[in-house]
Amino acid sequence: MQEELPCQRFELLIMVLSTKLDKKLIGYITLFERVTGARVKDIFDSEIGLLFIVQHGDAGKAIGRRGSTIKKLTYMFKKKIKIIEYNEKVEEFVKNVLDPLKVDEITMKDHLLVLTTKESTMKGKIIGRNGKNLQLLNDLLEKYFKVRSIVA
Repeated sequence: MQEELPCQRFELLIMVLSTKLDKKLIGYITLFERVTGARVKDIFDSEIGLLFIVQHGDAGKAIGRRGSTIKKLTYMFKKKIKIIEYNEKVEEFVKNVLDPLKVDEITMKDHLLVLTTKESTMKGKIIGRNGKNLQLLNDLLEKYFKVRSIVA
């Protein structure tokens, strides 16, 4: 297994673990909830954009018809926005995080999550450049479900 460079890990953790809500993030949540009508469970800010985790069933409200609400919010915040719908079931939450990517099978064994896909290109997209997508997924699962590792 290839050893992970400290700088890569640090960059990824900034996005996920910076959940300390400051005035700016609370303002983002308030405006997001007013415009969309969706309830925000959590928010993460990074140099890439804003990641909103919304309550189960509120993703449609947050996205809007044909993505109109997302476009409006992107213009207002001047940042890219990703919306993830929270789900109590780990497998469904993983599907929501990875959307629009498709995974053939998601299985849970003890505290180990196994993602199975037949296409090597899909596997590369799930892992992401420098393992960024997989690390994001791993950190989110560790926070909400106490899942320790992911095998792709």
